[in-house]
Formats: sequence, structure tokens, C-alpha cells
Amino acid sequence: MRISLITRLLVGITLFLILTGPAGAEKNRYGVAVIIGNKNYLNRVPSVDFAHHDAEALKRFVIDVLGYRQGNIIYLLDASQGQMTAVFGSKTNYQGKLYQYIRPDKSDVFIYYSGHGVPVGVKVVVT
Repeated sequence: MRISLITRLLVGITLFLILTGPAGAEKNRYGVAVIIGNKNYLNRVPSVDFAHHDAEALKRFVIDVLGYRQGNIIYLLDASQGQMTAVFGSKTNYQGKLYQYIRPDKSDVFIYYSGHGVPVGVKVVVT
């Protein structure tokens, strides 16, 4: 199994925080995270072997270290364009699933993507 640099860094940071920080993560009640791991692609695009592992490591980090509630995490593996649009909204309607989760002036927002490049057209608008 190939482990990416991101996963190694997260494991190191998590261990450091566990050993030096308080016993448990402070709860971040309004924190919202979108974590996407795109490993498998269509049309002969090579897979990204570490994408699922990185996404899972980030999910554990967001819960265990940052204190986000599991119910406030939008977690997608091998997300399609339609799924991303449902989460982030579109050019004509920015009120996707992420918008519904956010509480203005209360929510910390954490977005992580592992896969080939950066999805084109993703724009987050917080009002």
C-alpha cells in the first residue's frame, strides 16, 4: 500500500497533538468539513492510489483533533461532477449542501480534496 506525504504528515501532527495537547479535542459544534477522495476515474485516467487513504486520514483528523462532529462532515469518495455540484452549488445556484450546513459567524469551514488536480468551477460563497 502506498501512503502519501499528506497522510504521513497528518499522522505525525496527530501524534504530536495527542502527546502534547489536552486529553481530547475541544468540540467545534458548528465546524463543517467537506472531504473528497477521488481515486478512481473513467476513460483510462490513471487512479490516484492514495486518495481514499488521505481522505480517511483527514476525516479522522477533523473529528479527533479539530473536534468537528461526524454529522457536520460531507465525505465523498470518487465524487462525480453531479455530486460536487450538489455539495458546492452551481454558477446559478450557490445554495448546495455545504451552504445548508454553514452557520454564518459561527462555522469554521474545512475543505479537502485528494485526486487529480483541482476540480474546475468550485466556488464557495458564504453570506
